[in-house]
Amino acid sequence: MFIYIALMFLTLKLLTLTGLKELNFKSAAIYTTAWIGMNPIEFTTKEQVKYTFTKGILSLLIGAVIFYLSLIQTDMTIKAILVFTAVLFIFHFGLLDLNAQIWAALGRKTKPIMNEPWKALSLAEFWGKRWNMAFRDAAHQILFKPIRKSFGVKFAILSVFIFSGLVHETVISLPAEGGYGGPMVYFLLQYLGLCIQKEYTHFDNRFVTWLFLVMPLPLLFHKAFFLNVFIPFSNAIGG
Repeated sequence: MFIYIALMFLTLKLLTLTGLKELNFKSAAIYTTAWIGMNPIEFTTKEQVKYTFTKGILSLLIGAVIFYLSLIQTDMTIKAILVFTAVLFIFHFGLLDLNAQIWAALGRKTKPIMNEPWKALSLAEFWGKRWNMAFRDAAHQILFKPIRKSFGVKFAILSVFIFSGLVHETVISLPAEGGYGGPMVYFLLQYLGLCIQKEYTHFDNRFVTWLFLVMPLPLLFHKAFFLNVFIPFSNAIGG
């Protein structure tokens, strides 16, 4: 799984570099290896922005506490959920946030990868402005912008969700050797929900948004992933 993630990460990094008019080898090397974001223009912009290490450190502490709770838990289902949540806090909200803040402190125009996703009021806001901004920036440059010019906004958005489904099939289903199709269906449901919210404004609210996000999660993180990847991984790290 980690090999697939690394290869996907490197591929997206190199593709986003094609958007630079002038390529500085040193900046490109640092951008590719030391920054998790996918917007090279922002990263190469020298600008003093506000930064804080509080949220990242707090997330690390919360993740550590949750992981400790997993160690003393005997129920395997609860244990797996706790380890999964701990990894989310430690990596996505902890280490990735600190990565952005460190570069901001060094004078780079970097922003956190996770932009308080729990505040999202719609699926468009969640996927477009708050969750995993690195993937959003890469998909926006590589797929959305060129496809929008030729086929329009709706098809461009659909293409991004299909691409996201393919990426997650690669990094979740492929190493798990099972659960194929689940991640793709999950992201197609996200596109469906986004269309419904845009078409019918009374569905454009937090409740419907989180219903679409949470209810089909077993399609994304399916049984094969937990049995063949996540549980062995959690056992390896002591969880």
